[in-house]
Amino acid sequence: MKTSTIWILRLILRGSAGALILVLLLVNPAMAQNTQSITVTFSPTALSEFAVPLPVPGTVGTSFTDYVGPVPYVTGTFYVVTSGKYSATLSANPAIQNAIEILTGVFSPSTSTPTTPLGNFFAVETGGFGPASPSTIPSLTLTAGTEYSYLLVSADPDTETFTLSGPGCIVGLGSSTCTISVPTLSPFAIGALSILLVGLAAFMMVKRASAH
Repeated sequence: MKTSTIWILRLILRGSAGALILVLLLVNPAMAQNTQSITVTFSPTALSEFAVPLPVPGTVGTSFTDYVGPVPYVTGTFYVVTSGKYSATLSANPAIQNAIEILTGVFSPSTSTPTTPLGNFFAVETGGFGPASPSTIPSLTLTAGTEYSYLLVSADPDTETFTLSGPGCIVGLGSSTCTISVPTLSPFAIGALSILLVGLAAFMMVKRASAH
C-alpha cells in the first residue's frame, strides 16, 4: 500500500476527517488566471506626447525624463482585484513600431507636454523597428485596488490588439468581464476522498452494531 494511502487511513482512524477534507481541497487549487484583450484603433487625429526614454527593444524601461511626440495614442484605466505579477502585450498585423506604457492614476493626453507627472510611469516596452515584434512587458507588479492607466502609442494609424494577463480579475479593460475559478480536486484527492467516505461509512456501521 502506498505511503500516501496509509497516511489517509490514519487520518480517518484518528477522526481527523475535517482536516483531511481541507488538505484535499488544497491539493490542486485552481488559480484565478485571467487574460483580457481589446482591439485598439490609432487615429491620425488623436495625438499625444508620450514619456521617454524608450528602452532597447525587448527590454523594459522604468525611468522617464521627458515627453516627446505627438504620435497616435490610445489610453484607458484599469485595476486588478488580486495583487501580483501581470503581463501586457501590444501586437499589430502587419508589425509596426509601437509601445506600451503603464502608469498609476489617469493619463492626461496633450500634444504639448502632458500634465501627468513623469513619476507616475513605471514601465515601458517598445516593439522596435521593422519588422517589429509585439511590445511585451512580461512582468508588471500590480496592487489590488490601485487605479492604473495604459498609454499605447503607434508609429502610424492602424488597428492593434492590447492584452493584459495575470493571476486575478482585471477590471475596466474595455467591456470585458472576468471570471474567477474555484478550487478543484486532483485525481489523487478524488481517490483519497472516496477512501475517506468508505472508511466513514464502515466506521458508522461498526458503531451502530456495537450499540445494539
